Amino acid sequence: MIKKACLQEGVTVDAVGADARMPVAEPEAVPPAYDLVFAKTRCALEAMCLGCAVVLCDFAGVGPMVPAERFDELRPMNFGGGVLIQPLKPEILRREIARYNPDDAAAVCVRARAEAGLQMAVAQWERLYEAVITEFRGSTTDRHSEHRAIADYFRRWSCESRIRWEHTQIDKLRRVPLLGEKIAEFTRNALSNWARRQP
Repeated sequence: MIKKACLQEGVTVDAVGADARMPVAEPEAVPPAYDLVFAKTRCALEAMCLGCAVVLCDFAGVGPMVPAERFDELRPMNFGGGVLIQPLKPEILRREIARYNPDDAAAVCVRARAEAGLQMAVAQWERLYEAVITEFRGSTTDRHSEHRAIADYFRRWSCESRIRWEHTQIDKLRRVPLLGEKIAEFTRNALSNWARRQP
């Protein structure tokens, strides 16, 4: 769909990666040679940091080209699944391609580098660690209660309880009209085969 949309817009397009049968040893070296990147999540953010305009996109659907004015809205959604709400169709991709603006891409690059650079990430992790350590120091621990909770957890998810749960589910399947016995038998065989393959 991306190739078709780019062809219709007169835009040269390349695809890289294992799925495109074009694996690259240094993927970070590829985007700087391009003006426009189709990606999502971390790949989209990395392309923005390199100065590319980014159309949020994958097999699930199409999101917007990331403009500076929507950066704050799209960043908490990780430039990912929650914004890929348009169908993956050439006409929708063409609409986003038509929004290409190199000056806006440069503004997005400045924002992305300021907020997603290594220094910012390290500072955020340090603040998080400090908050957790402070919270732990201020809390009281009841080791007896903690050990009892751990024991309850293991009891609840023991092998024996798992087997009881599986039998209950198979009994429910058996009660399905007409095909219940066959579905239950298939499920029992599948579970047995899976159990045999476990280390």
